[in-house]
Amino acid sequence: MNSFSQYVEDLGQFVTHIWHQEKDKEFYLLGHSMGGLIAIGHLIEGAPYIHAAVLSSPLLGIKITGAVLKRAMAQVLSKIIPSLGLYNEIDLGAACRDQEIVRRTLKDPLVHQKITPRLYTEMLRMIRYAWSNVTLIHHPLLLVQAGEDKIVDRDKAIAFVKSTSSRSHAIHVYDGFYHEVLNDIERDKVLNDIHRWITEA
Repeated sequence: MNSFSQYVEDLGQFVTHIWHQEKDKEFYLLGHSMGGLIAIGHLIEGAPYIHAAVLSSPLLGIKITGAVLKRAMAQVLSKIIPSLGLYNEIDLGAACRDQEIVRRTLKDPLVHQKITPRLYTEMLRMIRYAWSNVTLIHHPLLLVQAGEDKIVDRDKAIAFVKSTSSRSHAIHVYDGFYHEVLNDIERDKVLNDIHRWITEA
């Protein structure tokens, strides 16, 4: 990919496509981790067909050890070898407490642990863009955030939602949960909170 905006544009086109098929329904957007950052990009652009959004441990700050060094390297590599695959330093065991989910993830042929320099630098650029435009978000928001997140910055996610112009927002931080709150061993608690919030939104 050349620009993070490609993801945001794809999401916008998809939502528009579905809206034309289901105009009589309310639309709720849910984005997890980097998907949360993509969802935020769509909300900043106005997201006219979205009624409300759920952000699950959204990527608004990186907490992975070694990220500072990788950031310095990525700035150079993004210009000269943008598609080079590099280890993303994500410990899948630190992403989820459910070891069966971890085992299945490790065996999934569609899961890899690489990231390109261009994607990394574009991700950082999009995070900066999100913070610069946080007040453009007006939709009702629910944040479901892992309390023991070792991948994204929990405190930045909380601060971001509080900084929006959302006419109503709710924040749920789950103590002891790892990054993937929707795959956690206590995921029913999260799913019930999302269901309750959507019912009341």
